[in-house]
Amino acid sequence: MPLEDLSAKYWGFGRGFGGTDAAPVGGYTSLVHKLWQQAESAGATLHLGEEVVGIEDLGEGGVKVTTESGKEWLARAAISTIPLGVLKVSPPTFSPELPAAFLAAIQRTAVGVLEKVVLSYSTPWWPSPSTIGTFLILPSSPSASPPSSLAELFTQTTLSVTNLHRTAHVPHASLLIYLGANAGRFIASHSESDVGEALHTYLSTRLSVPGAPSPKNIVVSRWLEDAYARGATSSPVTLARSSDGEGATPLDFVLLGRSQWGGRLGFAGEHTDLDGRGSVVGAVVSGEREGERVAGMLERARK
Repeated sequence: MPLEDLSAKYWGFGRGFGGTDAAPVGGYTSLVHKLWQQAESAGATLHLGEEVVGIEDLGEGGVKVTTESGKEWLARAAISTIPLGVLKVSPPTFSPELPAAFLAAIQRTAVGVLEKVVLSYSTPWWPSPSTIGTFLILPSSPSASPPSSLAELFTQTTLSVTNLHRTAHVPHASLLIYLGANAGRFIASHSESDVGEALHTYLSTRLSVPGAPSPKNIVVSRWLEDAYARGATSSPVTLARSSDGEGATPLDFVLLGRSQWGGRLGFAGEHTDLDGRGSVVGAVVSGEREGERVAGMLERARK
């Protein structure tokens, strides 16, 4: 998020978790497959490629979930892990409608923009590839006005660059660059190749390596345009207000995790965990929270 949009009043309110950022060996797919295997071993069935378009409360009869293909599922309870960005832009139909306070919390809780650009090369060409893992490239020109080109954008942006030749589990000649907030929005209107080539040119110039070999592969994430994401994660508390006039607070993350319909509809995801907001930890912790809550609810119903 642009710094000017964030609330200094609530900065650091969440306790967060210690340690540095990391990724599972083999990528997050390995984590997903592990969870998938555990779910199936417990008797669960996973249905992929089914877009949920409606969630209906049937009272004591449970909850009905309807997908775009017309399929319906009935259950005693449901847990929604729909990302906050989707809840804001293109949510399924909830019947009855979610409470006004819940909808207002969705409205005033912001979703951040964070896109990643990966430039892969045959061999590392940047300085100290075996010793320096991450470095910052500070802006080289003022940003008094919006950029008119990719080249101008990069001169106005602080770039966080990760050298995967030094930091990856299996070293390879790639650079990972993060582009957030306004920069992430700007690149959305440009092709992957244009973004990668312009960024390579800028990096080789700033690192004083003229004639650096062009990348052999370019990958640019498109989370902002992804219909099932609509952005990155929830952002820290901003200065936004919902249509009822209420300003955003950290308690919105708690409210977004409150179950509805007598506990038959739960919500999980990083945006529902106050301390783990914006992280994979928040997603996992909130999922465990809702799983335990529903299990307890069903157990009490049997007695």
